[in-house]
Amino acid sequence: MRSPDTIIADAKKRLKEVVVAMCHRPDLVTIGFREYQTNILVQISAHPNDAKILVGKHGAHISALSNVANLLCRGSHKLVQIMPIESIEGETELPYKPFTARADWPQAKLVELIEGLAKAVFQESEINVRVFEENSSTSIFEVTIQPLTNASAAKRFGSAVAILFVPIGTNHGRMIFANVRSK
Repeated sequence: MRSPDTIIADAKKRLKEVVVAMCHRPDLVTIGFREYQTNILVQISAHPNDAKILVGKHGAHISALSNVANLLCRGSHKLVQIMPIESIEGETELPYKPFTARADWPQAKLVELIEGLAKAVFQESEINVRVFEENSSTSIFEVTIQPLTNASAAKRFGSAVAILFVPIGTNHGRMIFANVRSK
């Protein structure tokens, strides 16, 4: 069994990976953590365009990030709270850029990201990620958790990664639909 300090350190690392993967300007992203006895406050600042992506329409992305962060911290007895995303002052918003599929999208990197998240949340389970190519711009990531020990956590995780991997995939030149299932 992992110590609370190890759980929190791994959660911070994984959360940073997800946030950076969502951003077009990862060089401008800063993520700060303030730990208290019962909670962890996360402060994120990013380029104005990336700040909008991190929040998502009606707060969908920040809510999914919060769910993933809290799942990653299970067992540490701490609640993760993500503060409002800050836009870096002095950076100008860039015009809207439509999605363009890339033939050289980093499939292995994105599979590693989702697999690492799943393994961190479901440490006692075997994780398998399969990629199905729908067409030249769309892929489906199927994450299988076996055996499933916490159905509620799997449902929350599945909903969160389904939401988060849309902007992550789009940022890397691929429409990605993530599906989590258990055996």
